[in-house]
Amino acid sequence: MEERICGVSYKGSDTILAVIDSSGRHEVNSVRKIPLPGESPEQLKQFKSVFESFARDAKIDVFVVRQPAVKGQQKAGASAIRMDTLVRLAEGSFKIEVLAPQTVAAKLKKNPQVRPASVLTYQEDAFLVAKARAF
Repeated sequence: MEERICGVSYKGSDTILAVIDSSGRHEVNSVRKIPLPGESPEQLKQFKSVFESFARDAKIDVFVVRQPAVKGQQKAGASAIRMDTLVRLAEGSFKIEVLAPQTVAAKLKKNPQVRPASVLTYQEDAFLVAKARAF
């Protein structure tokens, strides 16, 4: 059975998405990022709803999230932490897996990847997270 995997990364107030099939081929999707509209409870619920709708419409089987850093120079901002929490709480017929940046780096070191032309530059991290899960 063909599994659809969606890599997830965070930049600023955007959740970046990249979809691949189980053989690792990138699938171009009209939704490439979901912005966090604000911080009010209504806006957070709206973000979660949009994310769940994307999962349903794109028939995603597994979301692979690049774990945001919580300390150090590369630590994620408040928006990324909020988005990560909402993504992990999303409900639907899909699984959510979290990969640490070190795990992604180790898997990609063993299996180097080249970004296909169909993957936009800002999607590269999400694409690589999805590919790391495919190994």
